[in-house]
Amino acid sequence: MSYRAAGINKHFGGVHALRDVSIEFHPGSVHALLGENGAGKSTLLGVLGGALRPDAGNVTLDGKHVTFKDAREAAKLGVATVAQELRLYPELSALDNLFSNNERTRAGFLSRGKMRQQVSSVVEELGLSFDLDTPVVQLSLGDRQLIEIGRALLLEPRVLILDEPTSALGPEDVQRLLEVVRDLAGRGVAICYVSHMLDEVMQVCDTVTVLRNGRNVWVNEPMEGKDPRVLVRAMIGSDIEHVAVGPADHPTLHRAHTQMISPGGALKFEDVSMGDSLHDVTLTVAPGEIVGLAGRPGAGHQTVLELAFGMAKASSGNVTLPDGLTPTSIRHAVRHGVALVPGDRRRLGLMLDNSIADNVSAVTRDALGEGSFFISRRDLTERAIKMSEQVGIVSSGPAQLAGQLSGGNQQKVVFAKWLTTDPDLLLLDDPTRGVDIGARAEMHDIVRGLAADGTAVAVTSTDVPELVELCTRIIVFYHGRVRAVLASDEMTVENVLYAMSTAPGSDAVDAT
Repeated sequence: MSYRAAGINKHFGGVHALRDVSIEFHPGSVHALLGENGAGKSTLLGVLGGALRPDAGNVTLDGKHVTFKDAREAAKLGVATVAQELRLYPELSALDNLFSNNERTRAGFLSRGKMRQQVSSVVEELGLSFDLDTPVVQLSLGDRQLIEIGRALLLEPRVLILDEPTSALGPEDVQRLLEVVRDLAGRGVAICYVSHMLDEVMQVCDTVTVLRNGRNVWVNEPMEGKDPRVLVRAMIGSDIEHVAVGPADHPTLHRAHTQMISPGGALKFEDVSMGDSLHDVTLTVAPGEIVGLAGRPGAGHQTVLELAFGMAKASSGNVTLPDGLTPTSIRHAVRHGVALVPGDRRRLGLMLDNSIADNVSAVTRDALGEGSFFISRRDLTERAIKMSEQVGIVSSGPAQLAGQLSGGNQQKVVFAKWLTTDPDLLLLDDPTRGVDIGARAEMHDIVRGLAADGTAVAVTSTDVPELVELCTRIIVFYHGRVRAVLASDEMTVENVLYAMSTAPGSDAVDAT
């Protein structure tokens, strides 16, 4: 049995997401689908899994042309997908989730006994050690991911598509899942494995297809003998410069604690751990630095921002703000010189139905205790005018509603409201997401100006080239640990992606 897509094309409006893409899966084989964000992987998975129909090209199963009405029909024909976003019902039990939309009945009634009997082989295969009556909300992320996979296995698929199955898992759960994947392949299942983690891919996959800009770069290439640096080059489309070839203590992949940074007025993490999110992290962000925090989703870099902003507390180690104190809450962090600019401005950064003036004064009025009773409308207006000029907000005036502004100007309002606090530490969480190139350049200028004035800046971004362009240093995280610290000419897109995607000391990293 083979599952094959050939000459696939797909448009979304004026965007050509896939151009003549081909891929093929075989029983007993694990096939890696690789590509950076925007390469077309999600669109291709949608076509393969039945969620999308191609504009051109064909999909064949056992040599027969197939057209799926939806993902459920694809699953009935043996093609099951486990999506990156878990589709579980938190308040229902593990058993109910395993059989959701696939319940077993006897004489027209739900038969939990029959469900328990049929799920026993899946429980054994996946090594599920918890009580199936446990509500999913009480289970770990690793166990939830295995439930999602178990639900797919109960459909007895011939083709199993796994989309970033380990993105939220710790190292032990990752190894557990990879063992399951190999066991499934051993049973004759054809598996499509999508992951940014190259060491996992090289450990578990037999063949690889690489997409870039909606096109095939490689098609059905054997994985044996591949160097992870070559995989990165294929995904990015450029040569890798200053490539690190060793683990985290290689000269071009320094450990964070070896960095000699100015000792005063800095954000400091000393052997900080927090649950499964961070493990023994030591780092420093000094005044005048713009330090990038890079990593795949769940790698721990965003947890650093949460701890520094008082949104969470470390389970061990010390977090110290520039004034020498440990943040105990968001209000405490703000009052001690910390500002956070979020990328999700509509949910976290702005009051869209309020004026620019109200938004700009929100932090100083609420978090810093300047009671609105004592702030006149004139003061609000003057403050908004001053900050609008400083960050370059284009509007009809301070009374204009934030929701009426362009995306770039909305994000500038978020910058403006935090700059009114005159922060010692500025935390930027994907700050230019969804804004145009011009607005992004202006925001970068603002950040550089703040750093030049002595502000310590820590920034995350889903756009790796942005980190390389903006930062003076980049700290790369992998499964909750500092994987690398890159500075000066070591800071290339390729080096950052390489460190984000390979574990310290793994065969993939040590390959030469």
